[in-house]
Amino acid sequence: MSTVAGTQRLYDRQAERYEDLMRGSGNQKAVDYVLKHLRLHLPPQPNILDIGCGPGLVTRTLIDLFPKSIIYGLDHSREMLALYHKEFPEAITMKEDFQRSISLPHSSIDLVVSAGAVSEYGNDETPNYIHQVLKNNGAFVNIGIIKNPFTFITSLLWKYRLTNQRKFSRSCLEAGFSQVSTIQLPWETFPANWMRFAVMAIK
Repeated sequence: MSTVAGTQRLYDRQAERYEDLMRGSGNQKAVDYVLKHLRLHLPPQPNILDIGCGPGLVTRTLIDLFPKSIIYGLDHSREMLALYHKEFPEAITMKEDFQRSISLPHSSIDLVVSAGAVSEYGNDETPNYIHQVLKNNGAFVNIGIIKNPFTFITSLLWKYRLTNQRKFSRSCLEAGFSQVSTIQLPWETFPANWMRFAVMAIK
């Protein structure tokens, strides 16, 4: 079994309880803080891609902030996408492996968001695929997982790789993004500020 196939089966099995697990990790606090505090200049009806959408934790916040948006939810887990579609029937679901490609037209997306997906399950080519689908001046927001003893254990359980903020920012610059900045998570987002990093890249 390939690593990708094994990860898909793992997430299929955990789909029903995934949302509760992520809330316990502080992931939702990180998502809410980052998206609500960024000054994003988006059109009235933006096209938004949620990579690793799972059951829709990020999409829920996106809809609150951008109620007229057209949202694409991309995930490699069939069970996750079934839950996602049930919660957000108007969103467009995409079952894809973003290590290989993102099957959207070039320069078609205003905002790409990923929380615990691109920096953990992507590869060196994934930032290039994101850069391709973004419009000029489009934004890519990535919330990744910091390496520490706790996340090292969870990386073994959830089969993801650990990177760091500096390395991930460099990969975005190498993909052609013109600006890359870090977003500090304050103490009130605990435990997310101990386990998450956030980066925004502008095409």
